[in-house]
Amino acid sequence: MFVGILLQPNEKGVRYMETFGRGCLYIIIGIAVLFFLAIITQSQITISIFIAIPLIILAFWIAKNKTDRKK
Repeated sequence: MFVGILLQPNEKGVRYMETFGRGCLYIIIGIAVLFFLAIITQSQITISIFIAIPLIILAFWIAKNKTDRKK
């Protein structure tokens, strides 16, 4: 199914890939912000798994909403 989405990108498949890419971009930006914050403060930032998972879900939820509004 995933290969079919990549080989025959209809509107629905493109939207899923766009949402996934945007969610990954938001997560990468968040990690970069934390990285630079740790460099500036010269400290170690530890995030609990109970906080990290909801933040990841939030990033993909925001990406989905932005993709749906674009439609």
